[in-house]
Amino acid sequence: MKFTQIKKFSKKAMANKSFLIGSVIVGIFIFAAIFAEFITPNDPAEADLSRSLKPPGEG
Repeated sequence: MKFTQIKKFSKKAMANKSFLIGSVIVGIFIFAAIFAEFITPNDPAEADLSRSLKPPGEG
């Protein structure tokens, strides 16, 4: 691919609102997947599922 082809594609893509919105959404998902370890406060492997259905204050 030549640089001029990339430039033409980027101009058309930036003019399309649907493409921009989709790109932002995909970017957010990629960001969340890469930094998921730092975003979540708890380790899912340490979850105690036996306590999940108990009312508050009982465990």
